[in-house]
Amino acid sequence: LAVSIAAGPGAGTIEVTLAPAELGEVQLSLAREGEHLRVQVIAERPETLDLLRRHGDSLLADLRAAGFAQTSLSFAGRDGTAGGQDR
Repeated sequence: LAVSIAAGPGAGTIEVTLAPAELGEVQLSLAREGEHLRVQVIAERPETLDLLRRHGDSLLADLRAAGFAQTSLSFAGRDGTAGGQDR
């Protein structure tokens, strides 16, 4: 996934949807805008959203370690509720 984002010229978006039974559906939207990577995490279940938000710093650190120094994260619930501030 990181190679696909890094290789693409200019701006681009990748959508990934996961549906583990114990977490419900989780959608990741990764948009590359020049040197900036914007990641939006949308979770179907409130408890999953809270779990992902609590571990957002780890995801952000992993993305930065993979070469995406200018990365931001945002979280939202499937119903449109905000799950925390951007990072």
